[in-house]
Amino acid sequence: MPHRSKAQVTVIDVFFACLIFFTLFALLAFSWNYFVLKIYSLDRRADMENKLMMISDLLIKYPGNETFWDLNCNPKILGLGKENVLEKKKLDAFANSSCLNYSTMKQLLGSEYEFYFEARNSSDIIVEAGQKPIDASEALIIKRSVLVDGQIAFANFMLWR
Repeated sequence: MPHRSKAQVTVIDVFFACLIFFTLFALLAFSWNYFVLKIYSLDRRADMENKLMMISDLLIKYPGNETFWDLNCNPKILGLGKENVLEKKKLDAFANSSCLNYSTMKQLLGSEYEFYFEARNSSDIIVEAGQKPIDASEALIIKRSVLVDGQIAFANFMLWR
């Protein structure tokens, strides 16, 4: 009879050991999944931040590959001015969807994210281009001080997805 009770205790011990092992394994798997998703999210955000800085620098510090791309609406590289001084004609061409459509602008900017751009003075929007966020799961915006027609303005550029 004592032999039977030892075997029963051993089976119960193995059962609890397996239960503890699988519980810990499940916790480890869920934790691993959570941290991988968190790291992926942070990496994606860092990518958006880098693209946002590069695109905004391109637009406000570079005139584009052709000085007068706004006349023929066929730029290879977009740029709206030089060193934070934006050209009104290029702003108008950038905002004119018959000159550059959204998908062309997005391709020229090299962004897989959706974008929205606006230049505004202290009271009004001067121009806007792109698409305003609609049900965005994530959006980043950068606001840069610029000059447009000799007046202080702000160039707001947003990437979203």
